[in-house]
Amino acid sequence: MTSTAKEGEEEKQKQIVAADAAYKAGIAAIRANDLESAIQFLGSSLEIRNEIFGEGSIEVAPTYLKYGCVLFWKAQEDNTVFGANAPGGAGGEAGGGDDANTTKNAAATKEEEEKEQKEEEEEDDDGEDANEEGGEDEEDEEETDMELAWKLLENARLIYLEHFEATKANPDPEPLRKERALELASVYENLGDINQEQSNFEAAIEDETKALQIYEKELSLDDRRIAAVLSNMSLAYQLLDRFKEALRTCQRGIAVLNARLKRLQEDDLKDGGKENKERTEEFETIRAVLGDFTEKEIELKGLEDQEKSAKDAIRAAFASIGGVVKPDPNAADKNEGIETDGFDKPQLNEQTTVVQVQQVRKKVVPQQQQEQQPVQLQPKRVIPVQQAPVRVQPKPVVAPTPVSGGNEQPQAKKLKPTPSNAAKENEPAPTEGEQCKQQ
Repeated sequence: MTSTAKEGEEEKQKQIVAADAAYKAGIAAIRANDLESAIQFLGSSLEIRNEIFGEGSIEVAPTYLKYGCVLFWKAQEDNTVFGANAPGGAGGEAGGGDDANTTKNAAATKEEEEKEQKEEEEEDDDGEDANEEGGEDEEDEEETDMELAWKLLENARLIYLEHFEATKANPDPEPLRKERALELASVYENLGDINQEQSNFEAAIEDETKALQIYEKELSLDDRRIAAVLSNMSLAYQLLDRFKEALRTCQRGIAVLNARLKRLQEDDLKDGGKENKERTEEFETIRAVLGDFTEKEIELKGLEDQEKSAKDAIRAAFASIGGVVKPDPNAADKNEGIETDGFDKPQLNEQTTVVQVQQVRKKVVPQQQQEQQPVQLQPKRVIPVQQAPVRVQPKPVVAPTPVSGGNEQPQAKKLKPTPSNAAKENEPAPTEGEQCKQQ
């Protein structure tokens, strides 16, 4: 190896060490709930690793995953009214006890605003255009974190899928293969969270299902990560008014948590009742989560009963008017998919009397004999048109063109306003002259 090659290899190793250090610092910042620092550290690590290994290499996929997750969490924090800048938060309580400090901060803020305004006035004639472009950039910046998080997770998903396809004949060593499989499951889980945040519940269920399949294959069936995915899926089903699937998924999560509690109790007995702090904390956490699952189960049972009652009422209504109601053979439940055959066709029997109806001709009166009635003109009344309220649809997340297996984003359907019947009710009655003309 020449001296130049040796120096290049040493420089590469230094960059790898720097990337690993930034990655670990980002993970530590996440655990400390310092998302801003985590974004900086993980962004730096991603930049170095892309330069060393390439943007599509498997070595970069974990950084794509963590970086996308922290950006998504930051976007959630910024979108909520209970963030760090919200009134009444930790910052508000810290500064709310001193009126003098509050006044001082307000004065300082006012001075800064005046200084910024003065600097803007000193700009050239293109300042207005620059401000307009800046305003557009600020609007785009509101969704930048969410969009970038989705793109990073999509990149990670494609990298993992391509790697597993390429190594199908010669897979990675078992510990590494399992680790990367669980990372792919985490990618699907976070993509499902983003879709659920954007109200794309069908896509969220699809992503969560893929994550669940990997978790159930690679983990023990009482793992808490399985219960977390089932909880998210149950919520998505509920928001789609699919209460039966939501209840079934919730009950699966309860079974997972109960199995985990049983495992912890057995481990405690094996240790002879010796106190284990980590096990005790997990036990208390699972019991709290299990209580939330139980409350959700009760709620979903009530919603499912209401849905069944509504369908039974529809069946009874059809039966009372002579309709024949039969269940849809493709429905998952006997109460789902109501279909009616309507009324039976009338049949003739021996007691039926057929009445011959003859056409009645109207006698035509000569024009001279018709009474001339004055024509009364009625003023036209202007009926105000009632319009349905216009709902602002959220902008969908702009996704890159997927290579294979990409998630399709469902499009929201626009509702057409229904015309009001007020115009028909307020229409003036026709005069006698107009009735004669109609005859």
